[in-house]
Amino acid sequence: MNLLRKILLVFCISILSNLSFSQSQNSNAEKASQYAAGKFAAARQLNIEFETVAPNSYTSNWGNIALPEGDKTDMTRVKLGSTFNLIRKQKWMLSTTIDYRHTSLTAETMNPISGSLSIFKEEYHYHSSSLNFTRFSSLFKKRIIYTSRFIVDGSEKHFERIKGMLSATMVLKATPRTKFMAGLLVNIDPSTQLPITPIVIYEHRFANDWMIDITFPKYAFVRKNIFTNARVSLGGDFDQTSLYLYDVEGTSQTYEFRQLEINTGLVYEHLIANYFILTAKTGMKFMPMARVFEKQESPSTHVFDAKPDPSLYFNIGISFNPFVKRKRN
Repeated sequence: MNLLRKILLVFCISILSNLSFSQSQNSNAEKASQYAAGKFAAARQLNIEFETVAPNSYTSNWGNIALPEGDKTDMTRVKLGSTFNLIRKQKWMLSTTIDYRHTSLTAETMNPISGSLSIFKEEYHYHSSSLNFTRFSSLFKKRIIYTSRFIVDGSEKHFERIKGMLSATMVLKATPRTKFMAGLLVNIDPSTQLPITPIVIYEHRFANDWMIDITFPKYAFVRKNIFTNARVSLGGDFDQTSLYLYDVEGTSQTYEFRQLEINTGLVYEHLIANYFILTAKTGMKFMPMARVFEKQESPSTHVFDAKPDPSLYFNIGISFNPFVKRKRN
């Protein structure tokens, strides 16, 4: 699982919506689950997404050799995810997260030797599973949440990596209008370029139903509630595509393709039948980094890198959130 999605899931299982501890046995874990499920689709019991990216051009290099300019003519992705709480107690919670992504890609490039057009068409499968342990405590009279995660990922062929993560997030302010949290994430993964990452979460609701919602380094949005069960958001979020590659240049070495993505534009969310949330996103996708590197190395030691042009994207998804109706009542 890539770094940005790890950070997202840290938020999903750690952040809370108010400062005071309730006296009920499961209050801390339940409030954490409710808040995270409302904020992140990945924290819900079921999330399904379909995404398509418009054609675009790219330049690339294999090592120090510049390759002819190519065109990505088609790219679609299907994402399936689920998060379940296994045990919820007053001061701790154990949960599991399962994620699957199917990517279909078609690209065209000119063969520098023969001058003929080469068409590349492949399908990729990526999956990851994690066991998450969260403990609720206090420090300096502030609520603090400690999280540890054990992660296994891979492709349809093999399990590839075993990784870990530790984090601590402190609730600095939580009122009906404003929430402010900060923390640190320690990433235990040889391929990471950021072993320590700061976490900053800021929300502020205005009286006219407008809202500023920033979760660094995942996203930044300006949101507004419309109608009774819908809202629109304008801003951007970060995502990352990871794929494991085999038989590259005839070698038996396993490689990873990793692409950083910045999605900017408009998001529309609509609550259906109390528990289901329909989400549609569209705008421009920017891809500042796309690299292939050996699995045991990091992206900085890449053997291939590409610079794709910005492209339009459209994403539609539906998720099941059992906390929505309870929270609305």
